[in-house]
Amino acid sequence: MRGALLVVIGLILGGCEYTSTTVMVATLLQTPAQQLPGASLDPVVTASVTLENRQLTGTGVTPITGAQLSLDFANDHVSLTELGNGKYQLTSQDQVLLQYLPGVSYTFTAVAGGETFRESVVAPAQEQVPGLQSLTAEALVLPDGTSGPVVDVLPVAPGVDLDLTRTSSSDRDPGTLAVALPTTGATAPLFSWPSLDASGLEDFYLHPDHYEGASLVVPSSVWGQCENPYLVVSFAAMARGSVGGENLSVGSMVQAGSAQMALAHCETGPATQS
Repeated sequence: MRGALLVVIGLILGGCEYTSTTVMVATLLQTPAQQLPGASLDPVVTASVTLENRQLTGTGVTPITGAQLSLDFANDHVSLTELGNGKYQLTSQDQVLLQYLPGVSYTFTAVAGGETFRESVVAPAQEQVPGLQSLTAEALVLPDGTSGPVVDVLPVAPGVDLDLTRTSSSDRDPGTLAVALPTTGATAPLFSWPSLDASGLEDFYLHPDHYEGASLVVPSSVWGQCENPYLVVSFAAMARGSVGGENLSVGSMVQAGSAQMALAHCETGPATQS
């Protein structure tokens, strides 16, 4: 499920066309512990960067490989690992020094082709959506049909949209919302907001204010008639940071946020959400 949220945010950051050359997009994301049917997720902090050269016109993209990527925060310095295809990543499972500290400035640095590129962002505190805290304790039904541990779940039902509301604030960060199957691997979400088509990604990039509103709605079509009884709903408010220097092109971006998750249980009886 954590992978699905990273898919959403990664596509948001890399989904638009630009009229420049070097593009650096960086994300710092904290995801909480979550009990799933038959598995569990540990809390993880993930730092990821995509580094590319884009043509001045057209859609040609050349990944920048062999770069040295690092992240500095508080008094710590950590290095990201190259995954290939211009992507670099580090998780707190790989490096215990990597922490998510609200209010602390994080600086991503890339050294490639004799140039140094920097982006910085201040990690925001986790925004709590009250609707993702309206939970009911019940025993999980495991994949083999047996009963599992008692956990808090978010009840949903066929034909009833999940209507969430963000807390009142005049300075909300742009929010991302995803619903995915409860797996431990990287999977595409069943639902995402913004949408992951070209128009949705472009709108999020150019008009972040569209995603700062109070209303969050997941249509009931996502769970249909409970074909998948369990789904994971994730929300993250992503603070945007600053791009340093003039050697990074328009389209470069850095964001940080701490996700809130809830395990939704779809049943054919009435749900408590309205």
